[in-house]
This record gives sequence, structure tokens and C-alpha cells, in this order.
Amino acid sequence: MRRLAMVGVLVMSLGLAAGCSGDKVADKPPTVHASVQAGQPVKLADETHHLVVEAAADALPPGNLVLAGVAPANDKAVVRDAVSITTDSGEPVAGAVTLTFTVPATAPDTATVAYLESTTQQWIPVPSQRSGTTLTAESSHLTDFGWFDDLRLGLGQALGTRAAAPTCGGRPAWFKDLVIVPSADAQIFACAESAGSDVRLKVVNNRAFPVGLELSAKPSGITSPMWPTTLVELLNAALTRTLKSDRTIALPPFGEVDLTFRQPADPVHVTGYVRTDIAVALPTVLLNAALDVSDFDLVMPGGKKLGVAVLNCFGSLLSSTKGLADGVRTANRGLMITAIANLAGCFEEVFKTERAALAFKNPDTGVVRVMADKKAQYLRLSKALDAVKYYKLAKAAAQLADLAIDTWSKDVREGADVSATLDSPPRILLTGTTVGKIRVDSTTADIEKRLKDLFGAPTKTSDWSSCSLGGNPEARRSLEWGALEVTIRRPGRSNAQLVGWTVRPGKLPDTVRLPYNVTTSMTVKAAMKAIPDANGEWLDTFEMYLVTTPRTSSMTWAGDRADGSGKISYISNMFEPCD
Repeated sequence: MRRLAMVGVLVMSLGLAAGCSGDKVADKPPTVHASVQAGQPVKLADETHHLVVEAAADALPPGNLVLAGVAPANDKAVVRDAVSITTDSGEPVAGAVTLTFTVPATAPDTATVAYLESTTQQWIPVPSQRSGTTLTAESSHLTDFGWFDDLRLGLGQALGTRAAAPTCGGRPAWFKDLVIVPSADAQIFACAESAGSDVRLKVVNNRAFPVGLELSAKPSGITSPMWPTTLVELLNAALTRTLKSDRTIALPPFGEVDLTFRQPADPVHVTGYVRTDIAVALPTVLLNAALDVSDFDLVMPGGKKLGVAVLNCFGSLLSSTKGLADGVRTANRGLMITAIANLAGCFEEVFKTERAALAFKNPDTGVVRVMADKKAQYLRLSKALDAVKYYKLAKAAAQLADLAIDTWSKDVREGADVSATLDSPPRILLTGTTVGKIRVDSTTADIEKRLKDLFGAPTKTSDWSSCSLGGNPEARRSLEWGALEVTIRRPGRSNAQLVGWTVRPGKLPDTVRLPYNVTTSMTVKAAMKAIPDANGEWLDTFEMYLVTTPRTSSMTWAGDRADGSGKISYISNMFEPCD
């Protein structure tokens, strides 16, 4: 999946090939193993890789625990003492496994143990504690492990790397003046293309870490060719809760997000500014958790919807931590660390609960077993659990906060990162005497065609006969576009004529503007304030509260309540009481 290939360039994930450095490993790496007995702890040392692996009783399934060296890659590798840790039973780990590496005294305090995510071939850090020459970590699953010197190395290696600009087809004429920073080092790249009657703005993050794009206008749709929809929604919901705004969109590292905009009723100038503070930190935690849990909309065995459960937990912590939601916007280090650790803790709580629901304990032996058809899901949750537990560590949360703040402090630029103008359609003004530029009572054979040119194909067409006091009924045709009805007489003949228009409750074509801007969403009282010299009276015969004005004698507005309360339900320039 493209999404998984992308995740390997996260802030804290090493976007580097699996391998080990330092001591050379033989072509056939040595293997050590130990027997795992039910009810007994196990401990296995691997001198070649300076590693001791320990597990409490029944944490590992009975069988053999096997440690084998991992052959290094040919390119520049940074992971030390890489080793494969497996069991021959085929059963997942039921408890925690402790890994203790012996590291050089010169190794920095930031050294950490990491596991290899096989799908993406990326090294993901796990919770680690440094004490002298020992580096200890705890894992909920078995795979390839190793350690590297500095968490920030992943970001440092990727700083010189840049993304490819997106490509687009033709775009609608109403999407104008797209402006981006004209540089290969710009924070983002963007282009626009038609998407049916809308426009799709393709935005590519030109950095190796996630960022937020703060927009002046919210798009009608947000998708990503790299992320599943549920993950996109979870990322943006987390930013919305944190920033108290729904206009900041998460952008993946080196990845694309497509923003859909509809043509507005009024012209809009959209600007976008890249955020590199909390919008770097929180998506990093979320994306590390997403490495193996690909569907956050999944209803887990414990009954919780994964993404909703995590988000509700995080939202509760935001509300209960004084100043947190406001402080993260100001790059406050302490508050940002709290936010990172809180989000990681929410993931850990949900992952633990749901993982436990996949296993059961044998009442006779006490051995924990995973349901046969749930082993893959159990492993996914175990990996995700190890990834998010890492950010609960004060050291890890602090380093991620420092990276976000450092990036933010260096982010000095003038103007917006992207801007464009979304123009509105041409206005069609309805008046007491016209529909657009077509005058009432104008006679022409192509009157119906002219109306269709204005509004498009009607949603409904009706032929009927008028009533006429003291005369003969005449043939009429009504053309409807949603809540707008336009009537012509003698349809299909050379002397066809425009009679007038009527608006009832419902959706009008976006291009239509009504006299005095009075619409059916307004109350009668508000309409009478907007209409100059308005007069109102209740007509029992028609059960209408009629509003008129001498300024435009052909216009009528009406409500349906005798006391003049309620909303406008009828607007017309052709009120005919006999109909």
C-alpha cells in the first residue's frame, strides 16, 4: 500500500534500510536458542549482538526462543546489533519481553531500541531506558530489533530530501490566481484541476515530517491517495480538538492531500499557511500508531470503534489539562510534551483493552492463547502498542516537542504558502419585471431556450391552464429549478411570452439573487424591515399574510400565519389570486 510506504519518513521513524553497523556479521549469522516451558520464565543471552532477552512465565508460548543475526544491508546503515527474535510455535507474545543491549559508554543518552516494521522496512523506536552501558526496552511482539544512537538522526538524514511536485489537468475558469512559493525548497507544492463541477487542489508536503496546512476557508472534501479515509479523518479531528479550529489539515511526510472546493455563491480568496508546531507532533504519534492498524474505523472485539475511542480519550484530557489546548499554539514546550504523552497514553489504553479481548487463558495450564483467527490482528495491535508506548516516555515526548519547536522557530517566511481566488458564478437577478435580462411580457419563440441557457436543465416541467377572470384560460408552462418556478404562456409558439417567477421554500440555484435579498429563510418581520415601505395584511380568503411595497408594485411576499410571525413561504412577481 502506498500509505504504508509513506509512513517510513515520519519524524521519529528512521527512513533508512534495515541493517547493522559497527561489527561485521558472518554470511550465516550465528543462532542461539532457549527452551520455553509453560509456567517458567526464560532468559537468553546473545554475546555476538550484546543482547539479553528475558520474559516472565507464560509471556512467551511454549517452544523455542530463537535469536539470529540479521545480515547488514550494503548501503550506509545506522542500526547496531540488529538481531531477529522469534519463537518456533507460531503463537503471538502474550506478555512483555525485555531486551537489554550492552552499548558503548560513548553512546549518547538519546540512544534507543527500535524494531523493524517488515511492511515498510523502517525502524520504529520502542520505549527504552539508558543506564550506564545498558539500554533496556520492553516489547509486546517479536521481530527484528536493534538500536541506534540518536532519535533525531532519522530527521537529520531526510532534511536534504525533497518531494516531487504534483501534476494536474485543466481547471475551471472560476478557480483563479493560484500562487505558491516558487522554489524547490518551498514548504508545499500545489496544483489544481477540475473534479466534476468542483475543483481539486492537490497539495504535497515538501518535508520529511507531517505538517498542518491552516486554511482561511474549509474545503468541502479532504482525501489522500496515501492514507485511508478513516485515518485522514482521525488526524484532522485530533488537530481540530487541539487547535479549536476545523481549518487545519494534516499533510503526510512527502505526501499528498487533495482538497475539494465547490464554486462559492460569492467570491472567496483562500489562503493556506503551513503550521510546523503541534501539527508536527500529534500526527507523528498518530501515524506511528497507524503503521499496522490500517483501519481506525474498525469496531474491535472489545466493542470500541478504535479511532473514536482514542479521540474521545484525547479530547477528555485536553479539556481537563488546564491551558493545554491554548498553549500548544504558542509552541509551549511543557504543554506540548503533555499533549504528546496524553495522546500516546490514549492509544495505549485502547490498544491494551482491544488486544486483551483477542486472547484467553487456559484454566488448566494458565497459559494465555490468542484466538486462532485473530493472530494477525493481535500482532498488529502489539506492534502499534509498542510504537505509541514510546511517546509516553518523558525523554521521547520532549525530543519530539523539541523537534517541532525547532522546526517552528526556523520557519520564518513572508506571505502565504498557497493562495487562490474562487470566483462566483454570474449573478441572475430576479426583479419585479425581469428574470435576469428577460423582461416580463417579452414575446419571443425562443423564450424557453433562453431560460434554460440561464439556469440549465429544469428539475421539473409542468403544462397547465390559467384561470382568467372574465376571459378564456390560456396555455401555460412552468419550468422549475429547485425552489424557483418560472412561468411562460403559449409555450412552443412564436408568440410565447414570459409571465413571471415564483419562489417557495427550498434550495435556489446558487446564481439567483432576489429583490432586497429577502429569501424564504427569513422571518416575515425581518423581511418587512428589509423591504422599503413594506405593508402587511392577513388575507383570510387565501390564508396568506401578504407583504407588498409601493416601490415595486408587482412584487408579493407572503407568510402563512395570521399574526405575521413565522417565515416567508412565498415570493413572486406574478401573484394571481384567482389561481
